[in-house]
Amino acid sequence: MTNAAFRGVFALFAVAVIASPAWAQLGAVSAWLQHVPQPSALVLFLVAVAGVLVGRYASRKRRDP
Repeated sequence: MTNAAFRGVFALFAVAVIASPAWAQLGAVSAWLQHVPQPSALVLFLVAVAGVLVGRYASRKRRDP
């Protein structure tokens, strides 16, 4: 239990260290996102369905000959 908690705290610290350079550009990224056209819900749904289908195809087990 303690080992899992230590790994969780370490993972959060690692994420903060890795993502810290991006915090400086947060304003520029949010301003850019306001001017970029957003995809419709149908497009996002189709991308999600395609991801599920590709994942199911990729995880199929082959029969041994």
